[in-house]
Amino acid sequence: MPVNYEKYELILEKLALGKSWKLVASEMSCSRST
Repeated sequence: MPVNYEKYELILEKLALGKSWKLVASEMSCSRST
């Protein structure tokens, strides 16, 4: 069974970007509140 690693890499990249954006947003909101 050949695995399409490119698709997995894209999915992982999207997940990583989503997590990093959430972290950035939470950090910005925290810095604003303080």
